[in-house]
Amino acid sequence: MILVCTATQTEHDAVVAGIHDSGASDGARDIGVLIVGVGPAHAAKSLHARLVDTTRPTPSRIVSTGFAGIVTGNVPFGAWITTEKLFDWDGASLTPLSCKPPRPLDALLIGTVHCDVVSTDHLVERGSKLRQVAVPGGEGRSLAVDMESVALAREAAARGIDFSVARLVSDTPRHPLPEFLAPFTAAMSSEGGFDRLTQAARGLRTAFGDPRGVARLLMEGKSWTRRLRAGWSTLADALTAEAHAEANPHVRARSLPVVQASSVNAAG
Repeated sequence: MILVCTATQTEHDAVVAGIHDSGASDGARDIGVLIVGVGPAHAAKSLHARLVDTTRPTPSRIVSTGFAGIVTGNVPFGAWITTEKLFDWDGASLTPLSCKPPRPLDALLIGTVHCDVVSTDHLVERGSKLRQVAVPGGEGRSLAVDMESVALAREAAARGIDFSVARLVSDTPRHPLPEFLAPFTAAMSSEGGFDRLTQAARGLRTAFGDPRGVARLLMEGKSWTRRLRAGWSTLADALTAEAHAEANPHVRARSLPVVQASSVNAAG
């Protein structure tokens, strides 16, 4: 089975709705969806707990999905991205992940943009040093950022499970997220109660000072979830068909469905 990991309930619900639309199952037989929480610490802990649960099936592939931002490059807002290179960020430099590289999904999602992907424990703001660093071996690819994929990839690699990234671009250098989201994101990724409350309070104060940003986020958020649902309404079937073909190589596989990413991006 395939295990799809999302950070938030909103992403989870959009993915589950898309899987339901596709006709692929959302459950133990073919494809399941797990909320792992925001940030690397929560993601690693949640996925680890799921993978050591011997009462549940071991997935053949884990997919990190949801939203991502573009740090450098010209990937358009609303595009789908995938990767075969993940990086850690220590605040000064990028380090390639040493475990098994991700399996890109561009063969199943035509038009998907190949990016390098870095995971951080915070929202990358406009003045971040990350926006100025060179990507080792980047070969001109754009750099995308999320908060969970590296932690999820490590957990998958520790158990020899294939790992992939399929994320929707929610912000770019030309279309940044409202700044008040940074403390809210820090609150959700925090493991300490006091820090969580402090960051949430800071986020509320900042949001009250940016009513236009709040209104824009509410409007765009609905579009993001519609696009995420539309993508998974087709990607789910392609992934399960590929998994079945790989599990049964002696059986003549039907042609794998292929998603046209440009049409998926137009949804919503």
